[in-house]
Amino acid sequence: MITKSQKQKSLLSIVKKIALFLVGLIVGIVMLYLYMRYFEKDNITYIDYGDSFENYSAKTMNQNSIVLENKGINVYFYLSDSCDSCLEILDLYKDLSNIKLSGDVKYFCLWENDIPVNKIKKMKIDADNIISLQGKYKFNSVKPYFFIVKDEMVDFATQDYTEVIDRVLSYYDTEELKKSIFVNKFSGDEIKSKALIFVSEETKNIKINDLNYKDCFLVADYRDEDMYYDEYGIYKKIFEINEYPTAVCWNGFSFEKNAIENSY
Repeated sequence: MITKSQKQKSLLSIVKKIALFLVGLIVGIVMLYLYMRYFEKDNITYIDYGDSFENYSAKTMNQNSIVLENKGINVYFYLSDSCDSCLEILDLYKDLSNIKLSGDVKYFCLWENDIPVNKIKKMKIDADNIISLQGKYKFNSVKPYFFIVKDEMVDFATQDYTEVIDRVLSYYDTEELKKSIFVNKFSGDEIKSKALIFVSEETKNIKINDLNYKDCFLVADYRDEDMYYDEYGIYKKIFEINEYPTAVCWNGFSFEKNAIENSY
């Protein structure tokens, strides 16, 4: 017959074995994590200012095999689909890529692994410049990361999106860029009778019929979606906007900008 003392010893032995197993499991997990962090660090090809940019192979969202562009000026947004801020920064990518002058600067979304295809399609971003490295290369441990390749060299690299905006705009002739924005938006004689209306975070919910300023545009000719939400201040830098909402007009020779008062 098993005594009470023997039962206690047996139970204590089982508890000790479980405790040792849990300790071993925790130690193993920690060691595996440290190993993976070390392995990942060793396999990052850091991209930084002044580096030469090699012929990196990749695939577009349409599954076309390509080599990453290194001729001319190429702006790369290095992102990960597991990074929330990377998904948010797609709005900046779309804004910048939409204002480019033809042939001057190329823009690419460079995903470390998987591409968030549904989000890209929903945002109507050009799929040809959406690229996956398919886990072959890691260009930085921090994402989002921005770098610019100019004539086979890394001409600029940063983690700060405001810095990449400033650098990208420095490649353009400001007056030509202003004109191209109008030409891309309007056509023919419309250019001289239309205005670009810019709103900010604080004024983005304003409706077109709430605007009083009518000297260079007719409110009836516009819809609420025709107003530009200058989320990242790109147009503020280009047109030197001081306050929102602001209407910018072009008569074919010069630009005029005016802050708009609200009717409420």
